[in-house]
Amino acid sequence: MCIKLWNDQGEVHFSEMSLGTSTTLFYYEVPASTKGSFDNLWFGRNDPDLPIDEANTWNRTANLTFDGTNNLYVLPNATQWMNPGDNWYPYNPAPYAVDEIPASTELYFRPAADFYNGGGYSTSFAAYFFNTDGKNVWVNPTYPYTSTYKVVTPTLEGGVLPNYVIFASMRAGTSGNSFENVLAQTADLYPDLTLTKPMYDGPSQTWKELPTFVNYQNLPEGINANKIRIWLDRNGHYTTNSYTYLLFFNTNHHYNTGKEKAIELNSEDPVDYLYYDVPISWIKNKEVGITIVNEYNEVLVSIPAQTFVEGDNSKLWKINLSGETWSYEKTVVSEKVYNTFVRKVLEGYLSCSPSVDNGYGAFNSMDNTFIPKVDAGGTTIWNMSGNLGGQMLNDYASVEAYETDERTVEVDAYVKYQMLAANYLANSGGGGASFSLMNSSNNTPLILMFIFSLIGVGFISYLRLKKYKN
Repeated sequence: MCIKLWNDQGEVHFSEMSLGTSTTLFYYEVPASTKGSFDNLWFGRNDPDLPIDEANTWNRTANLTFDGTNNLYVLPNATQWMNPGDNWYPYNPAPYAVDEIPASTELYFRPAADFYNGGGYSTSFAAYFFNTDGKNVWVNPTYPYTSTYKVVTPTLEGGVLPNYVIFASMRAGTSGNSFENVLAQTADLYPDLTLTKPMYDGPSQTWKELPTFVNYQNLPEGINANKIRIWLDRNGHYTTNSYTYLLFFNTNHHYNTGKEKAIELNSEDPVDYLYYDVPISWIKNKEVGITIVNEYNEVLVSIPAQTFVEGDNSKLWKINLSGETWSYEKTVVSEKVYNTFVRKVLEGYLSCSPSVDNGYGAFNSMDNTFIPKVDAGGTTIWNMSGNLGGQMLNDYASVEAYETDERTVEVDAYVKYQMLAANYLANSGGGGASFSLMNSSNNTPLILMFIFSLIGVGFISYLRLKKYKN
C-alpha cells in the first residue's frame, strides 16, 4: 500500500505504508510539512514487484481531505477505490488487535479442489506463518490422514510468535516454497483455538474440529477352506461411491472385497450388495461392527457390534436406521435377484466340503437366505432374473485344492447348486444322494457323474412317458 500527500504550496510526499496490527490495516506516520500542513491525500495499491512510485500504482482512492480528528479511512471494498463516501473514522485499535498463535500448536488443513493440479496432485503443500512485524517462515506439513495435512506452529526469528498462517499448494514442476510458485492459497488465517484439534476445511473455508479418521485393511478376493464370504445390504443409506462400509473387528477396519449387482428393481438403478471375504478364524465368535466413512476416511457412522456366530455368513447383513439409531440385522433376501448375484453367492461355498461355514453343510441356510422363492400357481419357483444354468464360475479341481486359492475348473453355477444340494441331502438325512462319488477328491468326475445321472433320470422318464402314451 502507498500514500500520496500534498498541499497547495506545491509540497508533495509519496511513500510506502507499513503493515499494522492486522493484515487489513496499514499505517503511515505523516512527516512534518515544511510549508504548513498537508491538506490533501490519497491511498493506493502498488505493484509489489516494482519500486514504490506513483506510476506503478494499480489502484487509488479519490482525492481525500483529512479533518485532523478522524484518522482511519476504511475502503468499502476492493472495487470501490474511487468512491470516497463518508469513510473516515477515529482509530480504535481493539478490532485490529491480533493474538499470537501459541508455539507448537497442531493445525490441520484439508485442501479445496483448486489446490490440486488439473486432476492430479500438486508438487507439494506448505504453510506460511508470519506476524505483523514482517517475520515469517515456510513450514512443510506432514500427511497423517487422507487429503488432510498437519503442521506445527513454529517460533519465528527472534523468538517471536506468528499472528497468521496461510496454507498453500505449489505448482507442479516448481521447486521450493514461495509465493511465486503458488498454485492456490488461503486467506490470512488465525485458527479457532477453542477447538481441540483445529482443522481448516478448504471446501467450506471454515475452521472445524479434526474428525475421527480410520485406516483400513484390504480383504483379498477368494474363498477357500479357511475363508467365508459375508454379504451386506446398505439398504439405501450412503450408497454412492463417496462412502465406504468397513467391517470392524480385532481392533482393525476392513474394506469390502467387492460388490455385486443383486436386486432387480423397476428402475435402471439396481441395488448392489457388498461382500467381504474374511478368514474364519479372524471373525468367528468375535464382536463385529460396521463403520461408514467418507472419501477422506472420516468416520460418519459407527454401527454397534454384534457377536459373529456360526452361520452368520449365510445370512444377509442389512443396515437399519430408526430415528437416529443405527443397527444391522441378519436376515434374508426378499426381493427379486439377478442370476449373476446367485452365481457370485455360490462362488463362496465349497461343493465337497462338509463345513457348516462354507461347505454343503451350510447349503440350507444359503438357499433360504440368498435365493428368494415365490408362488407361481401352486408351484414354488425362484424369484430370479435369468437362468442360473449357463452362468459359469471358476472352482476348485479337488478337495486338496481347498487349502489354496487355485481355482482351475470352470463350473456351471446351476450344476454347482445341484452338487451342494445333493451333498447336503445325502449327509443330513434330508434325502438320498443324487450321486455316489462323495469321497472323490476330484470335482470333474463328480460333475460328469451328476450330469450322467440327470441324463439317466431323463431317459427313464422318457421311457415311462412313452409307455403311458402307447
